[in-house]
Parts: sequence; C-alpha cells; structure tokens
Amino acid sequence: MGCERHPGESLKLWCVPCRELMCPYCMTIGSHKGHEGKEVSEVATFEKQVVVKMNQTLDRTLQRRQEEVAEMERVRMLLGAVAKKGEENIRKVIAELHQLLAAEEQQLLASLTARRANAVAELDRGLNVVQQAVADLSKKQADALRFQELPVESSQHAAAEFLAGLQGMLDMMHAPPAYDDPATATVQV
Repeated sequence: MGCERHPGESLKLWCVPCRELMCPYCMTIGSHKGHEGKEVSEVATFEKQVVVKMNQTLDRTLQRRQEEVAEMERVRMLLGAVAKKGEENIRKVIAELHQLLAAEEQQLLASLTARRANAVAELDRGLNVVQQAVADLSKKQADALRFQELPVESSQHAAAEFLAGLQGMLDMMHAPPAYDDPATATVQV
C-alpha cells in the first residue's frame, strides 16, 4: 500500500488520534504533523491482542448464553411435563369427585325413595283408619235415622224393641273405636 500524497512511500505508521495509516512524511511534515504515530506492526499486534481478548469475551458470553438457552429449554420441557402431569391429576381428581357424587346421589335417591315409601305406607294406614271411621259413622247415622223413623206408639212390643235397639245403638256410638284415632295417629316421613 502506498501513500496517495507521497507516491512511492509506503504506509508504515499509524496516526493514533486519527486512527489512520500514514507514511513517514505525512507524520513529520504533512497534516498529521505533531500527532502520535506508531509502527504499523506494533499497532497491528496490539489490535490483534485486543481482538483476541474480545473474541475470548465473546466466546465466554456466547457459551453462557448457550447454557442459558439449554437451561431454559430444559425448564420449558419440565414445565410442559409438570403441566401435563397437573392436567392428568386434575382430570383424575375430577373423575373421582364425579364418582363420589354419583354414589352419593344414588344413596340420597335411595334414601328418599325409602322414606317416601314409608310415608305413603303410613298415610295409607291412616287413610284406612279414617275410611273405617267414616264407614262406622255412616252406619251409626243410618241406624239413628232408622230408629228416628220407627213408630213408638203402635204397640208396647214395638216401643220396647225401639228402646232396646236405641240403647244398643247408643252404646255402640259411645264405645271407643276399634281403630287408632286419626287425630292422634303419627305419620313419619
């Protein structure tokens, strides 16, 4: 490489403040007069060492970054595995809860059905008692109406029969019923 201003002179010097290659004349009498100059080989060696150190620093930084990337990928895989396992566990727990709820539902429905059946049976027994009482009262009322319509004056014998029948009817009306009183009967639900 030759100097453009001084033909035939090679660029052997490095102007430190301007960071340019110069020939010896440019450094002594030209525009770079008074500037610090160094031998090109000396500057090149120094700059090469700077580049080597910079490359070493870049290598270490690159290696750290690659390790960080590898660690992040490992963590990402772990997170994926943990998330998948968590999802499986959630599905398993939900399925178990569904089974428990279904079993509980069956037990509650069976209990309700049994209680309803018991309540209906109790109500049926109470209904039978009340229906029997209504039938008995209807019979007593019919007897009372029949005795009400009997003639008392027709004969002594008819009057005696009337009184005997009336006494029997009255005894029967005042006798306690042979069934439970529906007013005091209890029905368990």
